[in-house]
Amino acid sequence: MANENYRNLELESDIDKCESGSKIDLSFRQLIDRDMDIVVQQAIIEKQCRVLLLNDNCITAEGATTIAKALWKNTTLEELNLWNNQVSDLGVESLSRALMNNSFLRSLGLGQNRISYVGAQHLAEMLKSNSTIVRLWLFHNEIDDQGVKALTDVLANHNQSLEWLDLRLNKSVTDSSFDSLSHMLESNRSLNKFWMEYCNLSPPIKAKLRLIGQTKDNFDIGA
Repeated sequence: MANENYRNLELESDIDKCESGSKIDLSFRQLIDRDMDIVVQQAIIEKQCRVLLLNDNCITAEGATTIAKALWKNTTLEELNLWNNQVSDLGVESLSRALMNNSFLRSLGLGQNRISYVGAQHLAEMLKSNSTIVRLWLFHNEIDDQGVKALTDVLANHNQSLEWLDLRLNKSVTDSSFDSLSHMLESNRSLNKFWMEYCNLSPPIKAKLRLIGQTKDNFDIGA
């Protein structure tokens, strides 16, 4: 094992103090990829946490892949938050592969992780078969119109279980996405919260999206 001699005594002690089956908050700790072996072993496997917060650390695709390996056998973790790391498309690919048939994780936070249309396509492929994830956070990434089309196509034609989708602050999304977005909004029956604020959409297109949203019952749209 490549990291068998690596220790982070403070991290190990903090996880050890957590209750089993609880929320474990490891945010803002400057955790690195090598720390993920500790997190997986102690937090996911031993403590069987239900919520794992890893936002605002230094986790790259390597660390995300370590977490993904644990998700293949996960039977307890329901919420994983990786906001503001450096997971990138490569890390998203590993996570998506693990979650294609995972039946436990319900919320996945990947905001601000340098994800492009490639990562969006991996997530879209995952959503074709995953019917458990209900919340997906992708704000402040580098997703463009091509990535939006991949996600909206799967939500229009395959996935009818996702309830929340956050695409705010993806500034490469333009008016060219309107047809894909409108088709998804008209076809999908599971989404009830959908956010597109601070993308590169013109005021008229935003207004059209809001009008479509207003035709849906109990639907919260941000555009």
